[in-house]
Amino acid sequence: RIAATPHGVKAIRVPAGGAHTVLACDMVVAGTAKSLAAIQANRTQVFLNTHETYPGELTRDPDYALPPRRRIATITGRAGAALTRRIDATATATALLGDAIAANMFMLGLAWQSGGIPLAAASIERAIALNGAEVAMNLAAFAWGRRAAVDPGAVLAEAALRAGSREPEARTVADLVERRAAFLADYQDAAY
Repeated sequence: RIAATPHGVKAIRVPAGGAHTVLACDMVVAGTAKSLAAIQANRTQVFLNTHETYPGELTRDPDYALPPRRRIATITGRAGAALTRRIDATATATALLGDAIAANMFMLGLAWQSGGIPLAAASIERAIALNGAEVAMNLAAFAWGRRAAVDPGAVLAEAALRAGSREPEARTVADLVERRAAFLADYQDAAY
């Protein structure tokens, strides 16, 4: 909830169909009945992080399943495809900034630049600075999210480029053994 003054916020919960914007940083939470109820079709903007984050329930229920395609389809269907922006913000933010926690600020930047957050960018940036936690990373994540709203292809390309410094996937077991053997030889020697 956002209001001009603290007294402008009359309730904590958003009523059914009452959300103007949903920052769905976790699709499992966004796909719950309570979250879906806040979305009004063809009115609520949804910014959906499509990264699969498994909840704690997975450790308690051996039959737990996270059907990501179905959750994405349910959320998109509720808001409408035209009002739903989807991106794997966790993978993108991790590649760009080296930390998955940056995904939340990335999502905020995406929503802000898309007109979903009725605040001045300077106000958000000031709040980040006042919070004092990982200020540089959070400001950068907010800026990357804003860029993703305008030119997602360029942002995803930069993320892929930065992620390219990681070890590429092996095509065969022989490729994997060869690459790992070379790594160990460089680390110490061929005998190792």
